[in-house]
Amino acid sequence: MTRILRSIAIRFPLLLAAIVIAVAVVTGQLANREIGQVLVGAARHDLEDGVTQLAQMLGDGLQTARRNLTEAASAEGLRRAFATQASEADAQRLLERYATTTPGPTRAAARLLAPDGTVRATWTRVPGATSMGWTIGSLRDGVLPRDSASIGPLVAISDTMPGFVAVAPVRAADGTQLGWLEEVHVARGTGVAEIRKLIDIDRLLIGSTSWTVWSDFDRIVAGPEFTAAPDSVQRVVSPGGTPALGLARPVAGTPWLVWVERPEAEVMAPIDQFLERMWLATLVIAVVGAGFAWLLAHYFASRIRAVAGELDRTLTAHGSSDVTEDRPPVRDPADELRQLEESYAALEQRVEERRRLDEQVLQAQKLEAVGRLAGGIAHDFNNLLTVMASYGGMARESLPPGSPEAKDLDEVLKAIDRATALTRHLLTFSRQRLSDVRPLDVNVVVRSTDSMLVRLIPSNVERSIELTEALPFVIADHIQLEQVLVNLVVNAVDAMPEGGRLTVRTTRERVSGLRGGDASGPEEDCVCLAVSDTGVGMDAATMARVFDPFFTTKPLGKGTGLGLATVHGIVQSAGGRVVAYSEPGQGTTMRVYLPVARAHNGNAEPPSRPVSPRSVQAITAEHLVPGLVLLAEDDPSTRTVIRRILETRGHRVEARETADACLEWLTNCPDDALPLAVISDVMMPGMNGIAFAAVLRERYPQLPVILVSGYADVRDRVPDDLAIRPVILEKPFTASALHDALRRAVQGAVSGGEA
Repeated sequence: MTRILRSIAIRFPLLLAAIVIAVAVVTGQLANREIGQVLVGAARHDLEDGVTQLAQMLGDGLQTARRNLTEAASAEGLRRAFATQASEADAQRLLERYATTTPGPTRAAARLLAPDGTVRATWTRVPGATSMGWTIGSLRDGVLPRDSASIGPLVAISDTMPGFVAVAPVRAADGTQLGWLEEVHVARGTGVAEIRKLIDIDRLLIGSTSWTVWSDFDRIVAGPEFTAAPDSVQRVVSPGGTPALGLARPVAGTPWLVWVERPEAEVMAPIDQFLERMWLATLVIAVVGAGFAWLLAHYFASRIRAVAGELDRTLTAHGSSDVTEDRPPVRDPADELRQLEESYAALEQRVEERRRLDEQVLQAQKLEAVGRLAGGIAHDFNNLLTVMASYGGMARESLPPGSPEAKDLDEVLKAIDRATALTRHLLTFSRQRLSDVRPLDVNVVVRSTDSMLVRLIPSNVERSIELTEALPFVIADHIQLEQVLVNLVVNAVDAMPEGGRLTVRTTRERVSGLRGGDASGPEEDCVCLAVSDTGVGMDAATMARVFDPFFTTKPLGKGTGLGLATVHGIVQSAGGRVVAYSEPGQGTTMRVYLPVARAHNGNAEPPSRPVSPRSVQAITAEHLVPGLVLLAEDDPSTRTVIRRILETRGHRVEARETADACLEWLTNCPDDALPLAVISDVMMPGMNGIAFAAVLRERYPQLPVILVSGYADVRDRVPDDLAIRPVILEKPFTASALHDALRRAVQGAVSGGEA
């Protein structure tokens, strides 16, 4: 026994230190590998972004050149020269006048061609440039467009000078082919060095794999040696002999390719330096951890040795130490190895769980950032829509109903309504809009979303809509229900990469345990919205986690794992349930059950979509006497339109950009000259609108306040201890909505509460 204890006391510190070193090295290796892959992917992505931007810049420039040449070929003088069969001398003078008076610093030569390819006139600034043009045979073969100018491949004007040909058809007014206008341009770029610095590249070429001529935007050079498809990042050897990363992109509207290279060492240098520091940190952690582990184990080993010594003294006193010392220890190496394997497996599992949690946190942070961006865009867009809707509404009211201008303004206001719906989508996505719950017809939601679904479904997927007529109403938010349908359709389309059939169906059913998910509960009437596909399906393990947040079977970068989780949350908040049916290879059906609205199961026709701001009519049962209105609004356009709306009803307006400026004005205002009401935007520099309302309630308890905002959670942010709660006016609004809010605010102040 004492021999066993002494053996443990000797080996235990060494074993624990070795385990700590192994864990630190394995963890560092896994972390370094993952981080290295992410950094390499980011470097490749930067290279792809650079060449794509450059190809787009070239395409935009050449698009302008094509447009200019097309306009030149349609000039009346050029048409007349062909139509009247002008002499060769007249055609030559016409071409020289065109070439010398039309701006074209890169033009090297130009020609006028008859429809059969006969040269009518020639002008050249660079000797030999006219001999490189396309043949008329290529025109007959249909290589070139027949209605507009076209850019040809890169060719050699001289031994070192690159160029290209642009050809435009010359047509009569009735479309008859009269001939061709051909130009030869020198393909030399300006500011190439600045472009290289801008997108951080080392080598920049233009050309094509179908022709032998390549250029560096200055002279003709040897083309790159492709090791793979030109449009994929590949390793090449630069002219200097060093390895580099290269990538090509086509230039739109031309047969050109633009090729960029960056030295591989330059791309990988930050990654290598980072990995070196990571390995050094890993080794330091391993050594320090092993030292602490050895000290801890040594402490316990000393206690074990003390116990062994005490046991030796006891056995010696009883004369039985020899027998005990002669017994060999009984150990099983397989048990020790199995214990080590189990410890290592548990450690790997913890590392994997930590990595998965880190990914989820990163994904949530990305979604939060996108949500904040969407909310900010929607807030600014609401200001613009307020101005457009208000001015458009006032202009429409001043016109007779049958006038053409009134019809045009009606179309403008309809477009503003669609833009308003779009901002509601953005605010819903960013969770800055509360649910607008009301009775809905699910069929109306499906039909209104159908135009959006057409853009989401590819051509190889057959779409079928099967709606049961005369469905009862359900209680839900229209926009959120649209989001449920879109999420389900997107998942179904992703499950059919090779095509298939997608079916959207509505039915009326009776389901047990609709509220709470207990299948043994009582049956209830409900409306079922089902989305079915013929895709790859799901196994039992996937089905068990299908509604978990951040769980997805899609490749990295294809999904967030929040689509079905969002669907589940929206349906549950509406008192419904989502049920999934699927088998591998047999497709998937997602059924959304929503309870029937008991108060609206008759023939009533409640609105099924959020009411447009323009449909809100002012309540004019009590006339509001015009008076002075104090306005706090930092946006100049919104401030101007509110002033104009109020002044049309006889009110006087004192407008300030901030709440602080309004408080200063109120301080200097006599008590008998206080304004009729105060209108304040919520989001302003300095003091915001809610804080402004609290100050007004403290100093002027009976002064009516209207808060204007594009966010629907303003009401919840207003303190409950205010004597009179302010009226909330949601952007975008119209003149009638503003007048109604002012009337309700004044009536609420008189009655001691919100109207």
